[in-house]
Amino acid sequence: MPKIVGVVGGMGPEATAAFYEYLIEATPAQRDQDHLTVVIYSEPRIPDRTEYLVAKGPSPLPELIRVAKAVENAGAELIAIPCNTAHYFWDSISEAVNIPVLNIIDETVNCVEKAFECESESVRPRVGVMATKGTARMGLYEQALRERGLEVVPVSESFQQDVMRIIEGVKAGDDRSQSKARFRSAVSALRNQGADGVVLGCTELGLACGEGEFPVPLFDSLKILAEATVRAALESGQERLCD
Repeated sequence: MPKIVGVVGGMGPEATAAFYEYLIEATPAQRDQDHLTVVIYSEPRIPDRTEYLVAKGPSPLPELIRVAKAVENAGAELIAIPCNTAHYFWDSISEAVNIPVLNIIDETVNCVEKAFECESESVRPRVGVMATKGTARMGLYEQALRERGLEVVPVSESFQQDVMRIIEGVKAGDDRSQSKARFRSAVSALRNQGADGVVLGCTELGLACGEGEFPVPLFDSLKILAEATVRAALESGQERLCD
């Protein structure tokens, strides 16, 4: 039997809804009964993760643990957290429950590494990271990427502010066309700095990218986490999906 999936959501609500859609898309189902049982606890009142990390706001950890325990008590056998910045607290959340907690950072970096594994060993692929200010400040992706031998493209404070505008625009429900334009501009800026690929290290960013081609491959952490969750729930052992 597939494992019951628990989702610690609400960070933000639209990303949580998109995560569930990606779960459905990634599940090899022919009928309703083939889909996963999913317990989604969408709690938007969890204090802002970036505010805590960069501006000394209230800690989100007590609420993150409370919601994680709630989905465990509801029958979940593994947990996914569709929020990158929340993974700063991944160790504490994992210790607070008795079921596995998937790690969006690790899963995304695994896919980046696999995508570039055929590159020449003499040339280190350069990866751009778009993320919240909190995720960037803590270096969550930078450390993980460098541990795999990947080079990280440095970004300016003005670039980080532009990325935050994209994220905040999605959360606020602003005109999506403006967010898409800013997103394309940010990807182009990273490409011009030599990025061979771009990590979407915030779950709102994939919602802003829109359709169409990009000059470099994008690694959407929200989709990657959904695919990893399906694999873990089915215990399929199949090869990682990195699209």
